[in-house]
Amino acid sequence: MPSNVIFDCDDDSVVELQWTRQLEKVAKLFDLEVKALNAEDLLGEITILRDRQREARRSKDPKRVVQFEQANLLIVDSDLINLGGSFDPNGDDIAYLARAFSNSGPVIILNREGGDDVFDLEVLRRSPYFDDLSISSQSIDSGSLWEGAATYHPWMWPSLSKLSERLEAATAIVDRNLDMPILEVLRLEEFKAQIPKASYSFVVDEKGVPRTFADLALSKESGLWPKDIGTIPKANLPRFAASRVLSWINRQVLPTQYLLVDCPHLITNCPSLLKEGIEIKSIGPTNWKHGERDIVKCDSVKVHEYDGWPWLDRKVWLWPRICEDSSILDISNPFDRPELGAVFCENLSRFVQNSDAMAFTSRIDQTIIRFVSTYEWNAENGLEGLLYAPISNLLRW
Repeated sequence: MPSNVIFDCDDDSVVELQWTRQLEKVAKLFDLEVKALNAEDLLGEITILRDRQREARRSKDPKRVVQFEQANLLIVDSDLINLGGSFDPNGDDIAYLARAFSNSGPVIILNREGGDDVFDLEVLRRSPYFDDLSISSQSIDSGSLWEGAATYHPWMWPSLSKLSERLEAATAIVDRNLDMPILEVLRLEEFKAQIPKASYSFVVDEKGVPRTFADLALSKESGLWPKDIGTIPKANLPRFAASRVLSWINRQVLPTQYLLVDCPHLITNCPSLLKEGIEIKSIGPTNWKHGERDIVKCDSVKVHEYDGWPWLDRKVWLWPRICEDSSILDISNPFDRPELGAVFCENLSRFVQNSDAMAFTSRIDQTIIRFVSTYEWNAENGLEGLLYAPISNLLRW
């Protein structure tokens, strides 16, 4: 059972010390302790996880205890080339082993794309990875991740202070409903048509039969290595399945906004729902996530709310139902919809005026346009080092 400990893992003791100091500044605000694992300790943990993997393949119960199961958050560097050992793992290997063969808390991978902040213009990714978040090391103490304030604030980033709590709650739900269809438990069964086709097989098998959480955890669709399919220890099944579904709904379903629409994208599509007298450019990221009652005419769309906790960390509504609601001006008469005079920047989690934004396309749909702040705006606001990738997705606004 995860505790209040954040495990910080790297093969370079100097870098690890720097990251530990960064983390300690924010961890103490949430009564969390940071524990650094040196190369020797980390190698020992990996050895135990590999033993557990072998035992699972032989249908044996694990014999050794792994420290990672105490992790509120497990933070691992992507590049571990100096770690040594016969396995020669990288951070993603550790994320896989920790998720499949332990009951670790959420796993954060650092510097998979290098040490700089790189905003992902693809938005929608069917990730083969088992981490719960991938960021650069320079962001690990960012207010954007720890309920504080920061200029660079990717909209899809979760709150790290709540991530372990959400995984625990999701695990408890799965434990009670292990043999129930995933979409039924999520109360999304009637909206199957709005699930992105590329990820539909995650919740429905090859014959069109809805997958249960147990089905998912024991199938190749979960991303398991071929020889591990069907071997996940029974005690690990609920947490493993919960983690995969959390990743699926946050990385593949929510980003499209086709099925579930969050506050800023609701206002973008239905500006008439913005409360009178609101200066939209003054609203910060936290209010867009949790202060919707100060922003949205909630009574007008209350019937369409979707209670997504713990699967989601923000208020969302069912977009298919909103699209059928003729009482909403933007739906019944879209030509009379009001102008916002601003666009929502996905890298800032706030609205800026049109001239300060660049449009981009993503893997969601080439006809769907989203926005990021311009290089000029970034330079004026302390984000001159921010990179966008792939750069070919940018469309100058």
